[in-house]
Amino acid sequence: MPFINTKTTVSLSKSKKDSLTAEICRITRECLGKGENWVMTGFEDNASLFFQGDSAAVAYVEVKSFGTPSAAGTSQMTGKLCHLLSGELSVTVNQKKFTIYPGDTVLFNTNTIHSTLSERVDTTAHVLLLPYEHLRRCLPNPESFLFELPLLSRDEADPIKKEGLQKLSSLLAAACKLCQEQPDFYQAQILSLIYELIYLLCTTFPASGKNAAPGKEYRHYDRLRTVTAYIHEHYMEPLTLDELAAQISVTPAYLSRFFKNSLHLTITEYLTSVRMEHAYTDLITTDYPIHEISEKNGFASYAFFVRKFKEAYRTTPLKVRKASEL
Repeated sequence: MPFINTKTTVSLSKSKKDSLTAEICRITRECLGKGENWVMTGFEDNASLFFQGDSAAVAYVEVKSFGTPSAAGTSQMTGKLCHLLSGELSVTVNQKKFTIYPGDTVLFNTNTIHSTLSERVDTTAHVLLLPYEHLRRCLPNPESFLFELPLLSRDEADPIKKEGLQKLSSLLAAACKLCQEQPDFYQAQILSLIYELIYLLCTTFPASGKNAAPGKEYRHYDRLRTVTAYIHEHYMEPLTLDELAAQISVTPAYLSRFFKNSLHLTITEYLTSVRMEHAYTDLITTDYPIHEISEKNGFASYAFFVRKFKEAYRTTPLKVRKASEL
């Protein structure tokens, strides 16, 4: 069962909450096959939230799933474009690992397992999720389509693809600017940009001759999705390798090798990164004490949390909290 909780700094009337709930139910019904009887929504308005030091009109949406979502359903939510602005990002897609640099744009197709990791605090990017409902309106069978983008820092790209990449980055930047400034009717403008972007992907970057979900390979990724989905649902708990291995009926030793070969990360590294992402969000969006944030997000000890936080962000949790309060 999906649970979608929205925190925002503004006040929400009952009619606004009702309309938001209706829209959320429509999306989950179309994408996941879950109607209003199987969707839980929550709203926390007038919350104390800050983004980049600003608390005006900020919202944070948290999506959780209770139970075991189908692989087909979860994959519909994973189409994503990422254009790197600064720093560098280590990316793993379907067991292939590479690094992207400023100016590169990477696309994560549906039905792919991917992970990203950056060890630099100056890494920034424009990221856009490609909603399944919009893909479905443009493509007859979105699951069967794959797109492939060259990396300017690594690949030779013909003039048409270079021009297409420049257009993609411009569309992403325009969408992000609209989200930040929120002029009148900006939602309609963003939808227009998304459809233009999908058209550009279809006409300029199709990965012809490839299937998004070949049988044996798909089952391989389906296993990995089951494990990663379980981690995301239970990261606050003291997870064990035996518990994770039981989810796909394999031995702990096999799972360790399988996971490492697939994502080039150990299970411990992946679990720590998930916990760290949630802890960072809590630091800048809540006023919970830091030691409570550490415990809430599954870290075994406060000292371990601080050490891993420094390794990930090259700063301390306390400094991040103080910066968010400015």
